[in-house]
Amino acid sequence: MTVFAHREVLIPLVDGRSTGAICRVTANGSLPSTHPAHLDRAISELLECGLYQAGQQAQAAVRRIQLPGGWLNRPAPVALSVLNPGDVVGLTPDNSASAELGLALAKLMYVTQSGAERVIATGRLKPKVDEADALVEPVTHLGAKFGLVKQYFSQAGAPTPPRLFFAPLTDTDAEPVGVKFASEIDELARMGITVQPIADLRSAASGARASRLAKRSYTRWAEQAIALASLLSICAAAGYWSLSRPIQLEFLSAALANGRVAMTPAGLRRGSSDEETLLPSCRSVDGLPILRPGDTLVIRVGSVTENAWLQPFARHFHLLVALSDKTGVKVLPLPQDIEMGGVHSGDAIAFKLSVPDGPDEDNLVALVAQRSRPFDAAGLEKSLREVLDSLQSSQRISATRNLLAKIAPGYIEYAFRSTRESVCPE
Repeated sequence: MTVFAHREVLIPLVDGRSTGAICRVTANGSLPSTHPAHLDRAISELLECGLYQAGQQAQAAVRRIQLPGGWLNRPAPVALSVLNPGDVVGLTPDNSASAELGLALAKLMYVTQSGAERVIATGRLKPKVDEADALVEPVTHLGAKFGLVKQYFSQAGAPTPPRLFFAPLTDTDAEPVGVKFASEIDELARMGITVQPIADLRSAASGARASRLAKRSYTRWAEQAIALASLLSICAAAGYWSLSRPIQLEFLSAALANGRVAMTPAGLRRGSSDEETLLPSCRSVDGLPILRPGDTLVIRVGSVTENAWLQPFARHFHLLVALSDKTGVKVLPLPQDIEMGGVHSGDAIAFKLSVPDGPDEDNLVALVAQRSRPFDAAGLEKSLREVLDSLQSSQRISATRNLLAKIAPGYIEYAFRSTRESVCPE
């Protein structure tokens, strides 16, 4: 969490009639109480030093600069005040314009928690046309201000000077500052102060490493909360997709007791020698395979093997449902280890069903599959009965097919007709 620390800008003020003074402006987050004249609280404490108007210009310039910082982030509240008001009171008001650059920089340095904690600055600000920035205009007595800074930091007990001194590109006579005051700049450089002539406020902010809003505590918490919520949403979506993506089931071939291999579902019938033989293909007028009571239906089903990285989440659980349009619906048991323990994707399960004695009717055998957990067999059978009891027999198979296909990502079915009197060859 960012702890906002104050920033300080030293502004040399010279009015031509006195030796001038170094104005120490600090920026911090403690706004003063409401001023009796309802002045802007962020700069109201500049009034007694004659810098309120300069503060207003600085405020306007800072508002024009759109610092990046994230869509949730907003500039921290910041108040400007003078640490040594006694040194600057009494300077002529026209001198205050040269403080505009320093006051604007102080605000920018605080809200960005700039890399430079202290700088020196002098310059007037003028809004750029159609740009979110402000020009740094020349100021009077610039040579005297260089001398004032040198004198201030040369005296006994003076603090370590800031490394950067921002000044306009040109003097009032349009001569480049770096050329006109080369000797003064060199003297300051020997003291560790680099004079940096700049054209605009954004350049000064960049030099002070004050180009991006610092994140306030609530912003960090909000961003972390949003990031966490997004991560949880992604995980939930990934989990839902992992569990609900389709399971591709397919019928497989199976080896019969007599050594033959047949594609399932396959019908078997026990002959006089008590040996089961594979039934030939025989269909009703509706195109359904025909079986008789006592016949055995052999089914072997497998799923398509999933990608290796999905294997830990790919255990499949199955449930077998049989429906006769006249007799009703039953959830049939599978081997316990398959029904409750599941199988890996790509593994096959095989089972046999005996066709029960009953009226001539259409039948549906459906195998459903899902991930993560076994089916609630009793609950599913109850739900199916509640739906089917109110339907006509001709609607039951279609309704069961639609319901089962919706409740599970894996579904495969086999429909046939059971009849006592078959016209199929033996």
